[in-house]
Amino acid sequence: LFRDPLQNLLLFAAVTLLLIENKSPDAPGHPQIPLRRHALLLSGLLFGFSITVKETMILFCPILTLYIVTSGRSRTRRLISFLIPVIVCSTVCLLYNYYRFNHPFDFGYTDKTFQLGLSTPLREGLFGLLFSSGRSIFLYNPILLLTLPAFPVFARLFPREGWLFSSIILIQLIFIGKYWTWGGSWAWGPRFLLILV
Repeated sequence: LFRDPLQNLLLFAAVTLLLIENKSPDAPGHPQIPLRRHALLLSGLLFGFSITVKETMILFCPILTLYIVTSGRSRTRRLISFLIPVIVCSTVCLLYNYYRFNHPFDFGYTDKTFQLGLSTPLREGLFGLLFSSGRSIFLYNPILLLTLPAFPVFARLFPREGWLFSSIILIQLIFIGKYWTWGGSWAWGPRFLLILV
């Protein structure tokens, strides 16, 4: 089984908790739930778990921390609440790698994966992910075409959230577009772009 659904579910839950925590308690429609007080800690924990599921999720950490820092209120406390579980989970992952493979940064991939790494030309990978007949995200999820005209409206109404979502999408597109097996091998459609759905 592929781990993409789990890693994306964890990222989705972590981002959702960040959005809940960031919303002003006085705003209309704000969820009055006890979870809000610990939302950053729980968000960090879920995001940390996503890193243990797939180590490349660490690429989103700068974006999530920047979103927290730009909120304007008690930045340090909020950042620490988010980052402590992320650091703990990452450390557990590195210790497990050391125990299992005798090196903290050996994640169990073959040498071929590291030799090829990010070897695909970006134009080729992006074209394949977005427009090819075998892997296009729009071919396998045509409803995403509706987001193209809707996203600019969303970004105007919610600029910080629009920036957050577009950053996550761009990071994933660029990283997977460069990845040597950008198509995701034995899956229907681009399984690495599940995050867009």
